[in-house]
Amino acid sequence: MRLVLIRHVSTEANKNGVLCGRTESPVEDNSWKQIDRIKDILTVYSIGKESSDIKVYSSPSKRTLYTASEVFDVCESQIKSVDELMETDFGEFEGMSFSDIEKEFPEEYSKLVSEGIDYRFPKGESVEDTYNRISDFIKSIISEKSDETVFIVSHGGAIRCIISYLMDRDYSTHWKYRIDNGSVSMIEYYDGFSVLSCLNVK
Repeated sequence: MRLVLIRHVSTEANKNGVLCGRTESPVEDNSWKQIDRIKDILTVYSIGKESSDIKVYSSPSKRTLYTASEVFDVCESQIKSVDELMETDFGEFEGMSFSDIEKEFPEEYSKLVSEGIDYRFPKGESVEDTYNRISDFIKSIISEKSDETVFIVSHGGAIRCIISYLMDRDYSTHWKYRIDNGSVSMIEYYDGFSVLSCLNVK
C-alpha cells in the first residue's frame, strides 16, 4: 500500500503565524500555484490519477477539502471526509501566535515550553491526543492490506502524527518531520514495514 500525504495549501492563518486547528481560515489568493505544484509532484512520482476510482481521504476542514477537490478535480462530495484527520485542537489558544501566548499567558507559556510534546492546550488537545485518534484511523486503512494508493489530504500536525506512527510507532518523534503547506510526502507500507519514499516535497 502506498499512502500519499498532502498538506493543504497556505491559509491566512499560516501567513500570519497563528494557531489554527479547528477554526477555519481562508486560503491565500495565490493558492492555485501550490495546487499546480502538487499536481506536478504527483506526476513526477507517478502517483496521479491511476484509475477513476482513487481513494481520497480528507480532514473535514474547508482548507483541506478545497485542496483535495482542486488537486484531484473532483467535487467535495466525492472525497471521504474523516474527523480523525483534523488538526490538533488548540483550544483557548486558537487564533493566537506563540508570541501572543507568551505575552498574555506567561505562566501557561512556560508550561508549554517545559512540557514540550506532552503539553495539552487549555480546553484542547496534546500531541498524544492527536496521535492516538489519527493512528486509530491509519490502523483501519492499513488493515485492508491492499496494493492500492491512498491519498490523505490533511494538516501539518496530523501528517506528522501519521508519519510518526508508521515509521516509529511513537509520537515522541513528531517534531522530527517538517511538513510545509502544499507539500507531498509518501510512505510505502508492506506487511508491517514502512518505507518513507519522499518527505515534504514542494
